[in-house]
Amino acid sequence: MHENNLFPKITDVTTRTRILQKLLEVSTLVPLLSTFFEDTKWLEPVAKIIRKLLPTRYKKSNRFAMYQKYTGSKCKAGIIHIQGRRQWHTEARLDMHQMECGYRQLCIFAWRHFPELIGIAPHKNKGTAKPKIQQINKHSWRRLGRLAQGLGFDSEEISALANKNPDLGMAIAFLKQARPPEFYNQS
Repeated sequence: MHENNLFPKITDVTTRTRILQKLLEVSTLVPLLSTFFEDTKWLEPVAKIIRKLLPTRYKKSNRFAMYQKYTGSKCKAGIIHIQGRRQWHTEARLDMHQMECGYRQLCIFAWRHFPELIGIAPHKNKGTAKPKIQQINKHSWRRLGRLAQGLGFDSEEISALANKNPDLGMAIAFLKQARPPEFYNQS
């Protein structure tokens, strides 16, 4: 501010001092367009994954839509299940926190597993090799669906993911390839 890098066209010292004081009162980071676009690289895969838990024609934000799909049917009132590094633990909280905590856990799961869920390579860090795109893991989709159910969310899409057996699908695909349907009865 003192070197006139910020707001160079404002030359009045009093005005510049007031602007500086106001800027220093801001307790959060002020994003730049460049950091905004970097952040969207990390948020976009998560948003795409969470969107798969919702009806395709849903026009609201993912968070709002997931809140509407929260039933709490598999949750005990006032108890939050939190996935730790190696095991689950529980905490007593207000019921309204269950929904938010559940939504956050789904987002964290999506961040942790996005390369195998949607086939997008992780962000390349400077000085490192470009990450490889992983094959989509249908077991991870099933785990996401079951996690969503366990955290109290319910939709047709969530039920379909949670109940779909990836092993059965792979076995059927293999049989169709090994024994073409025109030559074998695969019932």
